[in-house]
Amino acid sequence: METASFFSTNLDLICVTTTDGTILQTSLEFERLLGYSDQELLGKNILPYLGEPDTSSVLNTILTSTFVISFSNPVVCKNGSIKHIEWKSQALYGNLYFLGRDITSLVLENKEYKEEIEKLKTLTTNLEDLAGKDKLTDLYNRYSFESRIYSEMDRSDRYDLPLSILTFDLDFFKKVNDTFGHPVGDEVLKWASKIAQSNIRKTDVAFRIGGEEFAIMMPQTNIVQAEFVAEKIRRAIEQEPHPKAGRITASFGVAERFKGETFKSWYRRFDEALYNAKSTGRNKVVCYRDSEPPILSLNITWDEKLNSGNKIIDEQHKKLLDITISLFDSFYKKEPPEFIQAQIDLLIKHIKVHFAQEVDILRKHGYLEVEDHHSIHISLEKRLQHLYEKYLIGDVKASVFYSFVFDEVIMEHLEHEDVKFFSLFSA
Repeated sequence: METASFFSTNLDLICVTTTDGTILQTSLEFERLLGYSDQELLGKNILPYLGEPDTSSVLNTILTSTFVISFSNPVVCKNGSIKHIEWKSQALYGNLYFLGRDITSLVLENKEYKEEIEKLKTLTTNLEDLAGKDKLTDLYNRYSFESRIYSEMDRSDRYDLPLSILTFDLDFFKKVNDTFGHPVGDEVLKWASKIAQSNIRKTDVAFRIGGEEFAIMMPQTNIVQAEFVAEKIRRAIEQEPHPKAGRITASFGVAERFKGETFKSWYRRFDEALYNAKSTGRNKVVCYRDSEPPILSLNITWDEKLNSGNKIIDEQHKKLLDITISLFDSFYKKEPPEFIQAQIDLLIKHIKVHFAQEVDILRKHGYLEVEDHHSIHISLEKRLQHLYEKYLIGDVKASVFYSFVFDEVIMEHLEHEDVKFFSLFSA
């Protein structure tokens, strides 16, 4: 009677098992905290509740130790949520005794503390980036480029204005460093940046985006105007020898953004133009003039590194990629419009269902950032619907719509947002 009273009133998780882990008795706290009743637990093995399907590791450690064994693990409650439990266990009188306490709040607080520390470290190391300027050339840096480009893209779409980018590399810059040394190389970079700035308008913005690579963002500028500016800068660099390094040349890639086009798609185009300039002789301007942006290769395969650990979510991600690739394939094979339309409808429906189910799963598993994640889903769905409506009336190209699905809805969201909850299923 005294033992029964102890088990019914104690506020800890208490469990007695046989040496093979079969549950003989539990306290009422199991049902209150984890949701499992006494009837559901008796005769079952305790190992799954310790996060260990393998009996040889945990049980053998307890059985062979003369001390109390302490460990902690996440436990899946009956309602699907996660509780973190700290256990103390010992073998006594032919049975195993487990005493557990809920440390969920402590674990989450510790996790938040570590995340805040990492954020502070990142902010500290990126102070120069946050300033927005490259110290050597005084041009805007890559951080500033990536933060400014999206607002300019939004403005371009909102007011239906052209937007172009030219990017350029100094040819054989490594040879300059090897021949004259890095101090002269730095002088050449500053010299080239001044030439570039002196040949652009006040509305254009120049960036040093890495090494000897520069970019000029040109609002309200079409491909013809951007090519003219690129050629102007190219000639100025070629015709004005550097005082120490002598004649320097540069290769240029230029692309005008399609309406509604993702940055990744646009980047692929002006980067391809720059590559063509360098690979076909250098010291030239190459423009990307195709009427369609390049679509990714249809030979894409699922990267196992993108598995979250949750079977439902991972299967939906793979299916989403399969539907998207199938849609791209239909587009290039020029399938009948009604067939392509049916695939688009299937794709949009799958995205909405997946987003809803993913958020539901994250809520059940106690994901702290679930509401922020849900807000991102809502934003993506609105942008997808807006772009789809523009596509239906012919205001944006089909390939732009497809690129948005792949670049933003699948890869960008998966690699930068979904990965944040992967640890929830690997714990």
